[in-house]
Amino acid sequence: MSAHSFSVSAVNDASPRRRVAPLAPEERRTAIIAATLPLLRAEGLHVSTRRIAECAGVAEGTLFRVFPDKAALLAAALAHAFDHAPTVAALRALGGVPDLRFRLKTAVKVLAARFRDNMPLMIAMRSSGLPPGVHLPDSRDGFTRVVDALAELIAPDQHRLRLPADTVASMITSMIMFSNRTDNLPVEEVVNAVLDGVLYPEVKEEPAC
Repeated sequence: MSAHSFSVSAVNDASPRRRVAPLAPEERRTAIIAATLPLLRAEGLHVSTRRIAECAGVAEGTLFRVFPDKAALLAAALAHAFDHAPTVAALRALGGVPDLRFRLKTAVKVLAARFRDNMPLMIAMRSSGLPPGVHLPDSRDGFTRVVDALAELIAPDQHRLRLPADTVASMITSMIMFSNRTDNLPVEEVVNAVLDGVLYPEVKEEPAC
């Protein structure tokens, strides 16, 4: 058999290529938002739609078949980033963990990741302002829900605490926010500082005989 006939036979015997099924509209929307957020964190809110399309692996026109304009895309991406629901759900999922210290250290990691990811976005919004047409809901309600979820996580051990659970939750949340702004406070030490304080236990000296 000649090389030519072999190559023709191989082509004829090969199975036809299957086309990759297109994403459903909601899946496409989610994928574009997922590609947009890292760009907003790294480059700010003025990143071009061409750059977003490249990172999303789609044509620029595809963006505008999913979102009517850039403002709608930015608003959807920012709303997704600041959505409190996944964080609240993650905190509530820890409710069955019996050990308070482990429970809180895990919660701190969840909260620290949220603040760490959103801090560049908050800085970008403060430095350049929201682009025209971009409107976000008031984030204070979401923040309150996060603090409330943390307080619920602490409440079963209220009998062990000198302060109310909601006060402890507010303290921990504030310390995490400060830690992410200054990057000088290990997040797991937040729990140790709140539960144990920062002073070594005093050692009482025995009176001399």
